[in-house]
Amino acid sequence: MFHREIEMPKISEFERCTLVALVEKYKGTLECKKNNFRMIEKKNEGWRAVEQEFNDTVAGLSEHRSAAQLRKCWANIKAKAKKEVAVANRQKKSNRRRSTSSGAFGRGYENC
Repeated sequence: MFHREIEMPKISEFERCTLVALVEKYKGTLECKKNNFRMIEKKNEGWRAVEQEFNDTVAGLSEHRSAAQLRKCWANIKAKAKKEVAVANRQKKSNRRRSTSSGAFGRGYENC
């Protein structure tokens, strides 16, 4: 038969803030771009440390979260932030175009 994971409740804002603080603490290891065997092991150790501290911090307030769940949540937080930055940059760019869009044809023809 199929093994199905138990559905966990959504992560709360407090849990999200706790995760962000812990990732910031271990950022040098967790966000390193190196991809060799030693670095992968260090990253796994880092995520296990984040898991331990996270579950100690939120003990009694929520369910136990595994390192894999926290890693996925962190990936989702980063993806959402990147998307928001991209949208803001697009809006900024389109606002600049609108403000300077009159160009050569717009000058002197406002009353037509």
